[in-house]
Amino acid sequence: SHPCYPHHVYIGLGRPSVMMSSAPQIYGGQAEALDRVQSGRTASFSSTNSLSNSSVKDGKPVGYDAWLKLGIAMLVLAILTLVALSLEDELRWDDTVYPVVVCLCVLGIVMGTRNKDAPSASMRLLLTCAIPILSLLVVTQSWWLHTALGSSCDHQAKSPRVVGNRIGNLVCLALLVPIAMACASAWHPPSSYARGAVICVLLIWVMKMGWTTLDIVGWCVESSAAKIEHMILENASLALLFTGWALMYILIVLRIEAFQRSMGRSPSRLLRCISGVHCILLLLRHPIGHNYDDWLDLFQPALPLLITILAVRAFMVPLLLLRIEASRVHGVPKMQAEWAANALSSELKGLLCLTLTCELRLCFTAVSRKLDKQLVLAADLVSSIDDVANALGVAIMCGILQQCGTPSLPVVEVCDGTSVTEQHADSRRSDVGWSEKVKDLAGRGFTLASLLDFYELLFDGVVMPSFRPALSTTNDVVRQAVVPMSRTGAGGSALATVWNEGRPMLAQRMVTHSWSNKFSDLVAAVVADGLGLMGSYYSNVAIGLAGPGGVHALRRALGSRGALNITYWVCAFSINQHASICGGFGPAPQEGTVERDEWERKRRDTNSGEQFRLCPCTQPKFFNDNPVQCELNKFTDMMHFLHEEVNGFIQVVAVDEDFELFSRAWCVAELVEAEACGVPQAIKVHSQRAVDCNYDNLSFLDVRNCRASRPEDKELILERIQNFDAFNARLQWLIFGAEGIFKDCVDVRDRAAILGRVAHRVLRQSQSRLLTV
Repeated sequence: SHPCYPHHVYIGLGRPSVMMSSAPQIYGGQAEALDRVQSGRTASFSSTNSLSNSSVKDGKPVGYDAWLKLGIAMLVLAILTLVALSLEDELRWDDTVYPVVVCLCVLGIVMGTRNKDAPSASMRLLLTCAIPILSLLVVTQSWWLHTALGSSCDHQAKSPRVVGNRIGNLVCLALLVPIAMACASAWHPPSSYARGAVICVLLIWVMKMGWTTLDIVGWCVESSAAKIEHMILENASLALLFTGWALMYILIVLRIEAFQRSMGRSPSRLLRCISGVHCILLLLRHPIGHNYDDWLDLFQPALPLLITILAVRAFMVPLLLLRIEASRVHGVPKMQAEWAANALSSELKGLLCLTLTCELRLCFTAVSRKLDKQLVLAADLVSSIDDVANALGVAIMCGILQQCGTPSLPVVEVCDGTSVTEQHADSRRSDVGWSEKVKDLAGRGFTLASLLDFYELLFDGVVMPSFRPALSTTNDVVRQAVVPMSRTGAGGSALATVWNEGRPMLAQRMVTHSWSNKFSDLVAAVVADGLGLMGSYYSNVAIGLAGPGGVHALRRALGSRGALNITYWVCAFSINQHASICGGFGPAPQEGTVERDEWERKRRDTNSGEQFRLCPCTQPKFFNDNPVQCELNKFTDMMHFLHEEVNGFIQVVAVDEDFELFSRAWCVAELVEAEACGVPQAIKVHSQRAVDCNYDNLSFLDVRNCRASRPEDKELILERIQNFDAFNARLQWLIFGAEGIFKDCVDVRDRAAILGRVAHRVLRQSQSRLLTV
């Protein structure tokens, strides 16, 4: 199966099993795009594509500036709160507890999110054990603390409101403890969002412990010191409550904005304004609330409702489009649309739960204070329900308590027996020459360093002056650079043989590619594989190769990883072109056909339009009429040989920008052989934009539509596939699964970006179909 190491959340204290290697830095005059190449690398071949939460810029984690600005803003609010308190007729010293606790909470949030990595296992263990112990001490303090201090605690029945409030707080605290323990013990990939969500849950837990202690103090009132303790606890608990709420709404806004950005839309300024006003009012509610209770009770409950409306507005249209798309397409795109719709629906429900319970709490509090004192108990119970809902909702929203379910990989049935090329000639099974030729071909690997040296000659104009990175195809480079450079005497050899000075070199990777692809993209895909980039996209590497200093910078990065000596097998360099195509272009197809147009394109340089010069060498040419000596019909046999001889052999699929590779019969044959032999496949796609532009074609991908110069070759290839639907789904899985769509994402902004990307692709195609109609 395709090697993929998705991010996981571990509800436990052990280290994750995925070992991430440190990313070597690239220095020098590289193109700007190479900076993005450094965002993530893994020593394994990975097909995930996630946001670079662990990236660093100017010595600080990316995204930390936003949290720092948030901290400064909240500190200013705390100072304003203190000023508002000072304007009161009587300023008691215990009133200063509120702004002080707010400042401490803000400082903890900023410092806690500065380091995006999960705490160490020992720290998580300590915090996980401390949560139930501290909770138990708080619940039982009326028996061990106040009794020891000489306070007379009345455990007899109180008023229904007091009893109900205490029971509600105890039950709420009991429910919050396992949630807080799960969040404290969870490992997560580097993410300031996940750290902020964990801090938010812990703030809610600490706040509820404060209210529980406050209830117990109310049952044990004997001295003036107890009354002072009551005031301090009340101010501190209110500070924790409102700071936790403010952080919760900030997390909600970040979640919605991440989805909007990935949809190609600008974040809603109205959402920011409403959320900002709501957070300000939350933090200032305690110091100024008693002077503006009527106004705040009328205005503040409307703000969560407006945020809810904006969230529904942002999610509903993409959700409906995804449902429609799931019924239109099939295969992996169908699974992708269903997955995105279910994930988006779950997150929408979570957001509604967070905002609506908060609104219900504010409404009950206002009504019970103004209209009916009997509703105070109901308001207290609603408050406890809201606390549990907030903690649970934040934990689920950030991905700690719930992960996106991933579909299962389709099983591909391939006929057992001989390979595709083994069916060309029955007599060659006993022909030693065939096996020797396969072994000879397998020994024509070359190092990544040799490929970069060759590309540098092209880029500098030393060979093939007409080379243009943005235009020249692999076919152009073979005709105008590979063939001349591999010419020796009256004949020639494979260019890989020239590079290796005739020494055999088994390849560790075989590259499947299309000659119609840009040569710079082929090199970029191979380099991206050598770098072990976490994502499957190679467009950033291609941009770097097109700029001055790019090859030098990439060589240094590959050298720091020890990847320059990785050996590859690419037909353009590993096949002796002088024994096959150098002297002609093959028979001309019938005029007016697609095949004739393609034949004409292969005869001319993509940049200049001039016809290629034919090689005048006299080396004999071998094609299908001489199957034993022919080198063009042994790719799948050679792949099988390398898979058995080379430990860790991998097939690298370098997909062109237009995805023509999947329409080439012999490229499909290599994919079939790799599937049959169990060869791991590493897909390399040009870019997300390429997938988006070809989404409809890829959604209905069918290998039965592939093309071959000889119809009998296509028939032989397709005969090995028993279940075409499963094989098509497998190819789609390689393409779409390489984007990191089907992975567990602890960071909701990662998941939001993935969901937004899928929804944006569907929306774009829907608009395109409407314009076509």
